[in-house]
Amino acid sequence: MELSERIKAFEEVSEEIITREDLVELLKEKEHPLAYDGFEPSGIAHLPLLYRAITIKKLLAVGVRFKLFLADWHAWLNGKLGGNMEAIRAAGQYFVEAWRAAGVPVETDDVQIVWSTDILDSDYLTTMLRIANYVTVSRVTRALPIMGRTAVESDKIAWLFYPIMQVTDIFKLGVDICQLGLDQRKANMLAREVAEKLGRKKPVGVHHHILVGLEGLKAGRGMDENAKRDSIITSKMSKSSPKSTIYLTDDEETIRKKILAAACPPAVLEGNPIVEYARYIVFPLFGELKVERELAHGGDIIYKEFDELATDYAGQKLHPLDLKLSLASTLNRAIEPIRRHLTTDNKAKELWETFSPYLPKRKTVMRLSQNP
Repeated sequence: MELSERIKAFEEVSEEIITREDLVELLKEKEHPLAYDGFEPSGIAHLPLLYRAITIKKLLAVGVRFKLFLADWHAWLNGKLGGNMEAIRAAGQYFVEAWRAAGVPVETDDVQIVWSTDILDSDYLTTMLRIANYVTVSRVTRALPIMGRTAVESDKIAWLFYPIMQVTDIFKLGVDICQLGLDQRKANMLAREVAEKLGRKKPVGVHHHILVGLEGLKAGRGMDENAKRDSIITSKMSKSSPKSTIYLTDDEETIRKKILAAACPPAVLEGNPIVEYARYIVFPLFGELKVERELAHGGDIIYKEFDELATDYAGQKLHPLDLKLSLASTLNRAIEPIRRHLTTDNKAKELWETFSPYLPKRKTVMRLSQNP
């Protein structure tokens, strides 16, 4: 495969590459570079897992190999699932089932599953202590948003371990590429900063888009110094917020209700969740989106390219309600194979029964947005 094709694949799945020059050199050097994507096993599988599965498969197609890292001890430090390690491990295995149903070839030579428990040894501790010796408290505190917390929330010493652990993970896993969301860039940048001091090669940071939650963009709450990134990270779809999230076990009617209740400001593309889900989920999976509407409103139209849809929506030639109805139906098609597996497979059901009692008790609130 041509180098230009491989680079194009990375550019298509990323918002930012740190640095492009390092990526080019890596791809020249290695036919099968090793990347990792990391997850806290902390709850119900939701739409971003499907998005990340799409991203992983696109990079597998250009020769990348993956380690999917299930950060069980990180989830424990972060107080997920009540700090019950059995529940955390079950949630991680549940994620593996979701990836499998999404078409990711897990537990093969191309995609290995690694737990943080697997790599915690004396070498890990030594590397972690060396990294801690190279960074300041303020630098680590600034990286706390990688665990969904801000500097003002850092009232536990254990939370200060978290960014250092994530950087240690990168070197311990021996990866060339950190293929994570934009909200994880601070850990990746920290890894690049300390790499030479550790005698290691700087990992390439490939930071993918963060799906905005159903409520749309919110004001930032100090998750990043950059105002735009701060708002995006604050607004991301979160497993712990049912009213802003589409779960991969939601049935068709629930998906429809959630999409109809979602923010979808007319003519606005950036930060519009409905437009985002079309761009990052529907078009990569199906290559088109059919919008059905009354003849008086322009009749049915099939968009073969996202840019065509974006142009019509920005020009108010496509009504938000028409887009919502079409997206809800198509998104249900995308989720259906995963939902079926997670709700009918005996292993998946047993795992759910193990960790679900430890999920936070929340009321799902469906509230219609101000925009159609």
